[in-house]
Amino acid sequence: MLVHSLNPNGTNFFNEGFYLTAFCNLENKNNLILAFAIIYIITLLGNLVLLAVVLMNSSLQNPKYLAVCNLAIVDISMNSVIIPQMVPVFVFNQNYVSFGACFSQMFFMHFFGDMESFSLALLAYDRLIAICWPLRLLTFIIFSYVIVSAFHTCLTHLLLVLLYYIPVMLAYVLGNLPILTVSVTLPPMLNPIIYSLKTDELRDKIIKLLGKPKVAQQIIKNRANG
Repeated sequence: MLVHSLNPNGTNFFNEGFYLTAFCNLENKNNLILAFAIIYIITLLGNLVLLAVVLMNSSLQNPKYLAVCNLAIVDISMNSVIIPQMVPVFVFNQNYVSFGACFSQMFFMHFFGDMESFSLALLAYDRLIAICWPLRLLTFIIFSYVIVSAFHTCLTHLLLVLLYYIPVMLAYVLGNLPILTVSVTLPPMLNPIIYSLKTDELRDKIIKLLGKPKVAQQIIKNRANG
């Protein structure tokens, strides 16, 4: 895609890009650079640890955790598409963007955004099976127990869904550029943290991987006694 223009001397030329003007007068640019650097580092570390734990433990290699791995890969890819491209703009003030680079980034942003929604839908289906299938095997069950069990089973997934969609909706309503950028980059950082903390089996494996077997054994022992 080229923009046709006319020089003052009457010759034609084609503009193959454009300049980003939204970042020229952006306040607290240094703070944003630091924030995005921290977000990207935590995103890489958290999701890579999650992938390593699942790949190193055969007991976790089931459809549920494979879907979690898919979400981790999408999270890494999403932030890798966005944050590294912001370094030249913020640090070196390189505001010129070619149309090819712009459309490539747009394609991958929408692609990984759709994959994020697909991964969340896949995890939601897994939670649906976890709730509905045991109930089909029981004839009588206390209603309050059903509610508590369903809430405990779906709490992690509900947090992931709310974390992904609410900031995006707020960003579009408020029309604020920093909020919009953070709303896209923050969920990939927090997803592995939330899923690891709310999943007992995964949390125990991560503690073992990080070299704290005694702590993990004590947690498992306390859970068994409780």
